[in-house]
Amino acid sequence: MIRALLMALTMALTMAGSVHAETLRIGTETDYWPYIFRTETGQRAGFDVELMALICKRGGFDCVWDEVSFDHIVTGVADGRFDVSIGGIGTTPQRDRLVDWTRPYRVIETGMSHFAGLSRDIDVTKTRIGVQGETIMEDVLVDNGYVAIAFPSNSAVIEALLAGKVDAIFTSSSYLTQIDQSGTQLIDLGYISYPDGGPQIAVLKGNSDLRRRLNGLIEGLEADGSLTMLNAIWFPQGNATDL
Repeated sequence: MIRALLMALTMALTMAGSVHAETLRIGTETDYWPYIFRTETGQRAGFDVELMALICKRGGFDCVWDEVSFDHIVTGVADGRFDVSIGGIGTTPQRDRLVDWTRPYRVIETGMSHFAGLSRDIDVTKTRIGVQGETIMEDVLVDNGYVAIAFPSNSAVIEALLAGKVDAIFTSSSYLTQIDQSGTQLIDLGYISYPDGGPQIAVLKGNSDLRRRLNGLIEGLEADGSLTMLNAIWFPQGNATDL
């Protein structure tokens, strides 16, 4: 019931607003459930979609979504293709050189990504591991000496596993839950934990006014319980790892 009411509210907020609202162009991808994904009917949905609907309404923005592949989600802000980007993204030293960040909109102290495969007889230390490229998860694999095979999206990682191009995959526990619900039963083969500052919104470097406004809006959503409600809806089992 709460979820239905909140989705109806965010839809109404998205459709409302003044014709004179400031345009805010948002870069994202739609393949990281439950942060952002496409429903069976093709609608964009997820935690980040509902969060941005609230931010856009309260901030007086006319928000326009621009969907790109994940490897362009940060660079697209840096080169001015869009004003901000969102999609369960976390900061890294390399990304920090390209963009500025808002405060985290979810609290995650420790990231945890899982290995999964089609058989228990897999030694993940000695085999090919599929992972979405340009992500923190790929960095974790490489830094820990695993054989990482990068693909452009999470869906492509799963397709590679089913086609035998990799022997296991490495992704978040929440994404694995979504895969299981879709009918592809994967076996958990262990995990790696690592520091995680929580997902943030990327902002054009030096745009301190927009960054300050977004931080104020996020603080307001924390104060009135909206973020708590979104977390209860989209992350009932707890945290998910940043990309």
